[in-house]
Amino acid sequence: MKRPRGCQMRNGKLAGLRFQPPLLEAPAELYWVLCRGFAPPGRLPWEGLDGAKALAMARRLDVAARIAGRNPAGELAREVGEDVAAQLVEVYHQAAAEMARVAGMASLLAEIAAAERVPLLFLKFVALHLQGAVALGTRRAADVDLLVPEEAAASFQRALERRGFFLPTTRIRFYQLPAMFRGVTVEVHSRALRLCPPGNPTAATFSELHAAGMLERRPELPGECFVLARQLLLAHAIAHGIDQNALRPWRYPLLRMVADLLDLDFSPAEQDVFMGAGYQWIRDVVSVQEVEAAVHLAHSLASGRVPELLSDQQSAPAALLLRHVVASALDRGYADSLRLFALFRPAPGDRGLWFVPRRLASALLISRSEMNRRYGTRSSRLGYLVLRLWRPLDLVRRFFRHVRMYLRYRLRARRLRGRSFWDRRDDQLSPQG
Repeated sequence: MKRPRGCQMRNGKLAGLRFQPPLLEAPAELYWVLCRGFAPPGRLPWEGLDGAKALAMARRLDVAARIAGRNPAGELAREVGEDVAAQLVEVYHQAAAEMARVAGMASLLAEIAAAERVPLLFLKFVALHLQGAVALGTRRAADVDLLVPEEAAASFQRALERRGFFLPTTRIRFYQLPAMFRGVTVEVHSRALRLCPPGNPTAATFSELHAAGMLERRPELPGECFVLARQLLLAHAIAHGIDQNALRPWRYPLLRMVADLLDLDFSPAEQDVFMGAGYQWIRDVVSVQEVEAAVHLAHSLASGRVPELLSDQQSAPAALLLRHVVASALDRGYADSLRLFALFRPAPGDRGLWFVPRRLASALLISRSEMNRRYGTRSSRLGYLVLRLWRPLDLVRRFFRHVRMYLRYRLRARRLRGRSFWDRRDDQLSPQG
């Protein structure tokens, strides 16, 4: 599988960072968002902040709920105003409701699996929740990801259909059945994407994880329910953030990965142990430097070393990762520059270059509901026909914008020194189409 530029194989491991973020000038509101989201609460007083800008940044970086959950509302009101503090608390309550809804769905799935005699492995948020790692309301949660034995995946999905779950899509991947929905999206996996047993290049199955002793039973749930052992929880969080989504920031906010590592108490002191254990399961998709960047970024943010990380003289991997995270979330131009990688970089299971025309066809032949989401609802068939004809031209227009942004940010990034991306009006992020 071809690797992105900047990552080369060395003795079976990747090397380097896969992103080249621009230099940036960080406003005070960004320092506030990062400090209140990760540093010890109440360490420094803040004055003269633009509350609306701070709130917009917190939402973009997906730490608004975390800020409200870690800091007293009165202190937030003194720093960014009562209205902004109230909106942060509202995001916190919404996140708490989402977490409760997803946790309730996990319990229902455990009951169904117990009746069907199918073991379940919960992944991502539900695994963190069952481990007691995530405080209520501090993290967004949208779906349930679970792994079942390959031979039981299809029968378990039929059992879900009999209980009122339906398929909003029929797309099947080699590692996952079509997502199902009943108030909460449920993704049934037959393989743990990006977790590969040491010495085996294919994604791990439930049986392989169980045989390796990498599963922990959760006795509070009925039937046979498991989560990954802590080493693999850490590995999966890093691989999901770095390999699956670092070059696709519009799909996953990367500070969520940092928050997960902190919630799991992953520190630099544990890194050597991790490199000999959990890392061996992701060594073919994440480089050593990227692991170091993620771990040290989490530790530095938790220690309050935000000014050091955001210094334009700082070139350490952790600082580069933070610049990538911030720019990809707040700067539409930089996010667009990454879309070329998303188009031409193969996904797990892709072979050769045939995935490129398949991906282009998928982008061209979108459903009516997707057309409504991107372009707005039309009142007639003629309106949708016009959109069908416009779609190829729109894709060409977007492609050349992505090429232009790639050239701007990748080949001439140093010309951005001293310019604040937040204040560059043409590059501000608007809702993605």
